[in-house]
Amino acid sequence: MSPAAHPGTFRITKRRALLLALPLLILITAGSVIAGVTSTHRLPHLPPQHLAQLLSDDNGAAVIVLLRHAERCDRSDHQCLNDQHGITVRGQQQAVALGRAWRMAMPHAYQTFSSDTLRTRQSAQGFTGTASVNVLPQLGSHACKQASPEQLLKEVAERGASAKVLFTHSECLSHIAQQLADARFSPDYLTGIVLSVHSSGVRVEGTITAQEMVIAARGQYAANQKNRN
Repeated sequence: MSPAAHPGTFRITKRRALLLALPLLILITAGSVIAGVTSTHRLPHLPPQHLAQLLSDDNGAAVIVLLRHAERCDRSDHQCLNDQHGITVRGQQQAVALGRAWRMAMPHAYQTFSSDTLRTRQSAQGFTGTASVNVLPQLGSHACKQASPEQLLKEVAERGASAKVLFTHSECLSHIAQQLADARFSPDYLTGIVLSVHSSGVRVEGTITAQEMVIAARGQYAANQKNRN
């Protein structure tokens, strides 16, 4: 009998095949697990003109812009505004510039909200100018994760004006993106999510930066001027 035909040889060959295949099976299984964990997608990007359109639409929906606060002082080398727990001078200047552009363009009244931390309140106050800021502790880093995002946003949407700007934290924005869109989102300063709240629910429109909000505001302002002429 040839060595190839010996039963023992067959068993050894089979065992070797299984041993060789085992690492591959482990890699495939691990890859499937990793794919399952990271299967969430990134939020879509919202072009500035689409935000301008959302703001001008009169369809009964409330537009909510959720923004991360401006540059925080304790994680920057830039000059603090007045407290190390707040924002920097540069962050405050950026929030003020964004607020001026927004106020110039808004076709309707709007409201500004913030969590109860100093950095979000300073960001919101810089943005809104002399207008009052509504403080919502539910927008805090930890409190946000304890509440239903959809319920919180619906409650905010019911407060008067059809447009709202909410200053919150990166953890809260990431949580809302995960809960409402099964998506990953790690926002930079003054970057956020645009949502529209309808009677049927909350829709995530996409992400936007401060610079793009200014572009959207300018576009809306130009459209308002054209309609007046």
